[in-house]
Amino acid sequence: MGEFVGLNPDGARRLCATMGDVLGRVPGLKKALADGIAEAGTDYPSTARGAEVLDRSGSFLTDSRRDLTWRIQTITSVPGNTRVGEDFRTATFVFQGPDQARDAGAEAGRRLKEAYEAYQKDGTRQSWETVMAALEAATATGDPEYAAGFLNGATPAAVRGVFFAWIDGNTDPQSLGLKPDDLERFKTEMGPLIQAFASADAAGLATATHKFLVEHGSPDLISALLAAAPQSTSFVVDAGQYLLWAATTTGGRSGGNWRLRWFLQGVAENPDALQQLLAKDPQNAELLLRPDVSGDHVTPEVHALLVKALENALAPGAGPEARRRAAFYNVTKVYADRAGWGMLGDDPELKAVFVTALQRELDDPATGKTSFQEVAKIFSHSGKPPSILKDEQVNHIFTDHLKAYLPEISRLQAWRHDPKLSGMDPGAGWDAALSEDDLANLFAGVFQRRESVDAVMDAFRGYLSTVDVGGGNLDDPKDREKFTLAMAQAAGLGGLMVSAVHELDMNAEAQRRLTVEMMILPIDLTIGRLGKLVPGEVTSTMWKNLLEDALKWPVTGRLAKDLDSDDGFFASLPLVGGLFRHGNENGEASDLAKALADEQLARYKQRLADAGKPPLSAADEVLLLNAIQGFYFEPVLDALKKRGG
Repeated sequence: MGEFVGLNPDGARRLCATMGDVLGRVPGLKKALADGIAEAGTDYPSTARGAEVLDRSGSFLTDSRRDLTWRIQTITSVPGNTRVGEDFRTATFVFQGPDQARDAGAEAGRRLKEAYEAYQKDGTRQSWETVMAALEAATATGDPEYAAGFLNGATPAAVRGVFFAWIDGNTDPQSLGLKPDDLERFKTEMGPLIQAFASADAAGLATATHKFLVEHGSPDLISALLAAAPQSTSFVVDAGQYLLWAATTTGGRSGGNWRLRWFLQGVAENPDALQQLLAKDPQNAELLLRPDVSGDHVTPEVHALLVKALENALAPGAGPEARRRAAFYNVTKVYADRAGWGMLGDDPELKAVFVTALQRELDDPATGKTSFQEVAKIFSHSGKPPSILKDEQVNHIFTDHLKAYLPEISRLQAWRHDPKLSGMDPGAGWDAALSEDDLANLFAGVFQRRESVDAVMDAFRGYLSTVDVGGGNLDDPKDREKFTLAMAQAAGLGGLMVSAVHELDMNAEAQRRLTVEMMILPIDLTIGRLGKLVPGEVTSTMWKNLLEDALKWPVTGRLAKDLDSDDGFFASLPLVGGLFRHGNENGEASDLAKALADEQLARYKQRLADAGKPPLSAADEVLLLNAIQGFYFEPVLDALKKRGG
């Protein structure tokens, strides 16, 4: 007669954890006690127990913890257990302890092994019936210790052999996996062996069998095991890694892909396992979302399982946050790929899962910036410009967050163009995450939608209106420094935008209009607020003449978009050769700009020395170099030169 047991599994788990904590302290306590006894010498009573008493205490805790762990595992898995309330269970235990259970299981396993070896020799129906009888005699496979003994007694090779023999004799060899009727018979006839593996593996007691089945099993067997019983997360991960290859291709065979059906069912029910797979390797995400899995030929039921599995794996709470984000990034790489988006973007259900995850990750107040940088890098590396940003929903979400980071991006670019302005470096991982080309390509991706061009330009205007450009007295070193930093930021951000325009696939007229709009905006706003540049030879007159004579641009407050009504203006505007009318217009515009800047800077520094004035600070030198070159024109010229403008 068995033992009737009742316990609260959660409370018992906490007790096991406490015993584990105490066990961890035993070695330190034993050493301290032994040192104290040694120090006491003859003062310590010779009849008293020594430090070894703690060994007995540790052994007691170890045995008690193992017994309680076994009872927890058994009461939650054996057939016939009863839930009493929300947190209490009862069951009748067949065995008095884990050792007795394991020994009994080992004996039953040996009988199964002997029966299978006999079947291997003659392959008769009678021998197979002996195998089935040995399975039916294994009546306690819900007990993890019994199950572990059973698997070890049978050996991993015999366990696999019994499974294979059943599949070979009961299923269509041309079928991709067990059909539903076959699976139901598999669960019934192989039930004790299925349960033994699931029970022992969930308790971490079936390491050898687990490893052997994953390494030497078949797609049909492994997918059937996932569908036949709830498996351990570690087995779902290992089996899933194998089935991502083996279950996601048909190999040219027609008919339903039941391997895929059972695999997706297994990972849909275990989001933690799928999240591990997706986070582990970007290729896993590619395999999961390949056409054989998500294409039109897949049944609605299988597609629904794929959507559910992906949604659960990317949802909060399905594992550690860092791992969830890693899984999301790898899924993003698949979606960002031109071919991937061409297929997945047309699937409204899968697209909704991705878009929801994208919004959630970028909105996260703690990690949103890091997520934005990672997603931006993925998008930028996916193509020129990123195809995924043609999509209205994805573009809208990404643009909203890009606008919020314009101040940091502008400071980053100012610092990159003029390393002396080290105070401009925004930190926060921007420089390591995204190169200048990456950023330009991202703006190009965003600008594929006109509403996003307007949104970014409005944000740019708003940002420039908040930048401190000083009081306009550039004889004052503080005002000069503020002006320098303001123009450096405007130049850095604007240069990216102009670079972006030249990545877009648009006609020359539209490209010219957008370029001029972006090139002129910060100049017009800044000059309108200040009225002059620097004292001495480098004056606002020189600046005004440059704009009006070279660009035919009236510096009277009109913004570039106002010129849309001026017929012929954009078509006739020389964007590169006409920026400076000095020297050879067919030469390198950036070389000419640098030569002019160097000459004017040398003359200005000489004037300061002649007048007995202090030498220029680093900020003053940057100011003058950028002012003479046109501040904003330097990155523009560079952008145009790189792109053959």
